[in-house]
Amino acid sequence: TRAGRWPKPDDWRALAEGTDTLALRTVYQGHAMETWLAEGGSTRTAAEARAWLGQSPPAVVEATLALRVERPDPSHVASLLRTDHAADLPNRMKNGLLLRLMQENPAQARAAFSESGAAGWVDAGKLGNALRGQDQGELQAWLRLLPEPEQRQELLRHLILPEAHPKSPEELARLAGDALAFGVDGESAAVALLTDRARPLAPHLPDVFASWPPDVQARTRLEMAVGLANRSPDVAAEIWMDATPEELAQPGAGVVAEDIAVRLLQRDPEVGSAWIRQLPPGESRDRAVARMIERTAREDPATCAEWAATIVDPAARARADAALRKAPPVTLTQ
Repeated sequence: TRAGRWPKPDDWRALAEGTDTLALRTVYQGHAMETWLAEGGSTRTAAEARAWLGQSPPAVVEATLALRVERPDPSHVASLLRTDHAADLPNRMKNGLLLRLMQENPAQARAAFSESGAAGWVDAGKLGNALRGQDQGELQAWLRLLPEPEQRQELLRHLILPEAHPKSPEELARLAGDALAFGVDGESAAVALLTDRARPLAPHLPDVFASWPPDVQARTRLEMAVGLANRSPDVAAEIWMDATPEELAQPGAGVVAEDIAVRLLQRDPEVGSAWIRQLPPGESRDRAVARMIERTAREDPATCAEWAATIVDPAARARADAALRKAPPVTLTQ
């Protein structure tokens, strides 16, 4: 480069031959082969490439050939990925070989990957792109193979769960469990699975949610109720009824209870009012009662006045009294 020209293939080969460091030799050999191939274009043959770097070329030469010169034989590519060969290859080459093999023979790619030892080298994003469109069985097989939690999380959150449409409560519980295995980082993915992609299984959601560890339920109940309130308020109401006092004291809990009450009252006023009666005292119940009074004060002001008398939260009580003042005259209970 200092001489005003880019290094030639022979320059890289000389560097490779002049170093005793395996990692550097592998890099230099890769550059030598790639520049040699680039100079020759499509006229280079595999035999010429092997002869150019000697009769016993290292794994990096064979990998470069598989990626750049010839349509690779799947068995040959698989052999390059196995432990004794892959140790000599840069990660980018191993990922390239894996993706080429997946194009030719996905089952053989999995087998070679599982035999490649500690496969921390895999690029989960590229693997996900290669797996896009595969059935859930193939995706789950790869999920079980990936050794690193970060790799599994990448595949699960960005490919498996977005494409998942569970057909049974058991499959739903298994997929949610896969997400929860990643700890707090997987909890939102599990909630999204239940609230967005399991609509046909709505009656089973409370049981699936109840099977989660209590601490996970405590962290996600609010998010679950928000996600279900519009489309499945009855399911959201059932899940919300098991909230602990600590969960009911969370910021936003009163808003959630109010939203559920609104949807239930719209569908069936009797069901909605029965659910509100079961709520424990506190802001959630007060807000739900205030919303019910706002909706029904004109039809039944006397009953609404009795309900208003149970409200402790000042803001909710003010809303209820304002609604009653617009209703037919009735004596307010203080």
